[in-house]
Amino acid sequence: MKSHIVLICVLVAVLLVVAALGLKWPFTQENAGDAPQSSIGKAGSEHSHSSMLVFIRGELFDFSKPEYQLKSPLVHFEDDDGTTVHKHATGITLPYLFETLGMKLTLDCLEMPGRSYCTQGNEALKIFVNQVPFNSKIVGYELRPGDKILINYGSDSDFDLKLKLNSVPNLPNDL
Repeated sequence: MKSHIVLICVLVAVLLVVAALGLKWPFTQENAGDAPQSSIGKAGSEHSHSSMLVFIRGELFDFSKPEYQLKSPLVHFEDDDGTTVHKHATGITLPYLFETLGMKLTLDCLEMPGRSYCTQGNEALKIFVNQVPFNSKIVGYELRPGDKILINYGSDSDFDLKLKLNSVPNLPNDL
């Protein structure tokens, strides 16, 4: 009986500490990733689409491969399509999409398992949203319906970047 009382007291003390610090249970969706991800809504709170292309040193990265399909119920690529981002919750950011794929995206780096593509020397990581260079904090950028995203790593000329920007597909209105 005494051990039950001690166990209950310890449990209550832990819950009080968690409540006092404003911490969330570590396995909830709201606490997935870093602090900006705390505003992610529940699955089904939104249904929208964006298109995205990622080029690394001139080569189109293939998100249509099985290892990049349906990695999260909240945001994903599906149906062997590697350009249409399906968003199923509010608060989904571009970096969060990459987290679900086992990658990390910052303003200056795209990190993939075993390799990093970071701005240095004559090669740069450039992020464009709706053909506009993204020069602010990417962490808080929430994907919006119809966004056209280009992520490019390399030493491309302005002309080559314009060609790539124009190659990001428009999405049909009925998607």
